[in-house]
Amino acid sequence: MKTVIISCFDTYLERVRLLKEFYREAGDDVTVMLSNYSHREKRYITSYENVDQFVAAKKYKRNLSVARLKSHYDFSKKIYHKLIELKPDRIHCLIPANSLAKFVSKYKRENPSIFLIFDIIDLWPETMPIGNMKYHFPFSLWKNIRDNNLSYADVIFSECQLFTEILHSYNEQLMIKTLRWAKDDTHLFDIENVKLNTDISLCYLGSINNIIDIDMITDLCAKINLLKSTTLHIIGTGESKQELLDKLIDKNVNFIDHGLIFDPVEKQRIFNQCQYGLNIMKDTVCVGLTMKSLDYLCAGLPIINTIKGDSERFCETNQIGLNLTTQNIDKVVEEIVSELPQDNLIKRQNANNLFIKQLSKESMFLRLKNILLHKNS
Repeated sequence: MKTVIISCFDTYLERVRLLKEFYREAGDDVTVMLSNYSHREKRYITSYENVDQFVAAKKYKRNLSVARLKSHYDFSKKIYHKLIELKPDRIHCLIPANSLAKFVSKYKRENPSIFLIFDIIDLWPETMPIGNMKYHFPFSLWKNIRDNNLSYADVIFSECQLFTEILHSYNEQLMIKTLRWAKDDTHLFDIENVKLNTDISLCYLGSINNIIDIDMITDLCAKINLLKSTTLHIIGTGESKQELLDKLIDKNVNFIDHGLIFDPVEKQRIFNQCQYGLNIMKDTVCVGLTMKSLDYLCAGLPIINTIKGDSERFCETNQIGLNLTTQNIDKVVEEIVSELPQDNLIKRQNANNLFIKQLSKESMFLRLKNILLHKNS
């Protein structure tokens, strides 16, 4: 079987890599098509491991701009013509860009025998921190480009249960299966290597941008620091990083800026000395699971979490961390400060167990096999 995997964004490449591995193991001839313009770095790219074809896209600088939408629309139109050339038996298309739903559905309507999968990795405009604007024109038109074409898919995946519930609220007839974010287990977590001291160490991993709740992060760290010496380890970069550092300085919170770290052994060393990882985004962001939380859980690091849906439920039912709100911040601070080391170790084991059972590569492949090969789903 000839399978084509489509992604507009290099930020989704970990999922693309796993999908390519899965389909190849199933015996498929797999082609991965990706935009040649890096959303992450805002530059053109010519090579990426596991990418077979780069499709030309127009450059843009601002994430929320007409230029970006035009770039995505043009890219999606070119994908349609690439599909005509490749004549795949199966298409696994990651959404967004929303315009991909329009043009890939067009190809499906013209070739009804192909097996089409839409994989919802993000909901635009729902996940954008733009307030109630997202529910009105022109954002409603942008949303409808996606929603009006989803029904042409044979299967719809979504990367978290929250997205599944939202999409079902629009159209309960859609066949949607949750296929959560996943990653390879680095097998570096060993509870014997955890080295906690009497002070509090927290970790923030990932991009520091406009959807991160910097005020919540700094308020939390400052409140803990009043009761027990606190250090925030920062692994990552982003356009809002200096704002975070400035506010930590203003609140007299110690931090260690590690910058970008790609070595999993070095990241695990930092995680092993921290009590919690911060999974904190603005309340207006609609997302159920983050890639940073997978890194934390794989490493056996409990989370302090503001994310609704999947992450919130995991904290409640699997005891992998603490759910944080503006209303309960003092209670969370007290729990962190008074927590016994053995209780933190229990949360760490719970976190790693949850990762293995629901967020690892093996769990993702089993889920895909059960659905796509018509076994129990």
